[in-house]
Amino acid sequence: MSSSIIASMQSYASPNKLQANKTSSALESAKPVEQTAEEKFLDYAKKSPAEKIRDALLKSVGVTEEQLKNMTPEQRKEVEQKIADKIKEAMQKQAEKGESTSGFFTDIKA
Repeated sequence: MSSSIIASMQSYASPNKLQANKTSSALESAKPVEQTAEEKFLDYAKKSPAEKIRDALLKSVGVTEEQLKNMTPEQRKEVEQKIADKIKEAMQKQAEKGESTSGFFTDIKA
């Protein structure tokens, strides 16, 4: 008799475990996973200086990398022109202050 009780308990417990797993995996796939501050920092730290500059320039014109990928060639050209204009403007401001524009993107002064 004890073996039948154990068997019935095991069969009763199994569906609950499966249901809990289904529910949690369904919830995980429904919500976008938010990165922690540490993950965001590590992603940023892994980027090359060129990637950091690109991200900053895209952000300055209000475009994300994903949006840029989905643009038509004409739209991309327009964004690239805005970025070029921002670079020229920043270099002109630096030159007006009497500062050298060499090493403009590296931010290194010797």
